[in-house]
Amino acid sequence: MPDETRYFITGFLAGTQPGCPIDDRGDIDEADWAAWLSATRRLRRTGQWNGRWGMCQECGYVLLPDNPADHCAGHSPQAAGWARPKS
Repeated sequence: MPDETRYFITGFLAGTQPGCPIDDRGDIDEADWAAWLSATRRLRRTGQWNGRWGMCQECGYVLLPDNPADHCAGHSPQAAGWARPKS
């Protein structure tokens, strides 16, 4: 990938990055801040953001907005050995 393309994509993703979650008083929860930082780092790496926080359907673990799945890594079909057949 040309350097110009890499810089454009990096700048575009940084400019479209959602703001950190804050509560009604304008305070930031430390756990939310850490999760947001993690999710935005992956946004810049993958370009994926779903605009919502999710929850694992099995255990209730919070899924970051860059995760399109409905299960955490521990309960994903691949982790459970439910690998999809190759086509």
